Amino acid sequence: REINTILENLVKEKYAGKSVAFNVTGGTKPMAIAAQAAAFYNDCPYFYVNHSSNEIQIHTPQEDFSDIPVIKLTLKDYLNVHGYEMQPKPSSDMKYSPAKALRDNLVKDANLFSKAIGNLNWLAHKAETAKSLEVEVPEHILKDENFNRILDDFIGKGLVSLRGNLMTFTDEDARTFANGGWLEDHVYDIIRKISPQDFGKNIKINNSRFGSENELDVIFLAKNRLHLIECKTKKFDEDGEKGRDTLYKLDSLSELGGLNTKGMLVSYRKLDEHTRRRAKDLQIKVIDASQLMNLENQIRTWISQ
Repeated sequence: REINTILENLVKEKYAGKSVAFNVTGGTKPMAIAAQAAAFYNDCPYFYVNHSSNEIQIHTPQEDFSDIPVIKLTLKDYLNVHGYEMQPKPSSDMKYSPAKALRDNLVKDANLFSKAIGNLNWLAHKAETAKSLEVEVPEHILKDENFNRILDDFIGKGLVSLRGNLMTFTDEDARTFANGGWLEDHVYDIIRKISPQDFGKNIKINNSRFGSENELDVIFLAKNRLHLIECKTKKFDEDGEKGRDTLYKLDSLSELGGLNTKGMLVSYRKLDEHTRRRAKDLQIKVIDASQLMNLENQIRTWISQ
């Protein structure tokens, strides 16, 4: 009743003499019912956007019109509506796309290469911190059979070279690729295959009003809903602190698209129970090592939910 009273007052006072239409798509069910009732008793049109069919249903006091196609929104338009600016999207062509076979092998044997990928991450991060493309590989890592297997693949694709215990990344992109960028490319490749309304990778989002900036690994629009994916190849600590940081980032970014925004964490490593429980509490979908081989189906199901 209180909601209905507020809406009635808005129509009769603030918007008196003006053309008003009620959007009954979002909000809670009581809000939608109150909006529909206010529209009906004040001879105002109301409309509902069907995200599944991408159509808008408009109801007027005289007659009903339905199944009017809605122009498919782009990420830029969607974010602008919510007060955010998207920096120009980088090229959708991945520089190391020829390394798809390498990515597929890493995904297929995620449990086997988990520790080796962790060591590669550490080395790439160490080189980045030193602002160098070169890094010394400790003897115990060089003796690891699985590390040598993935290192051979990276060398074979021209991403790195090894001379003695000195590993050299071909360029900045190769170092980023080795430091987890390959998983972002893998996820982005799947999204591109699914072909939603609009999608992007490593997108920077600005909120000029608050002076904030965020970078998103993978972002896409499907059924007019914003979907955010964070990709991690690092190991989360046992108390779940690093996992919480990632999940809180996803949760806080839900404001980018309102209540309908959905978040997912894709981890190359097995997730600890702390992180899983926290994700469940925050309603964030998680995919880890054992599920990566079925990632495309997992994402398709997630979109449909």
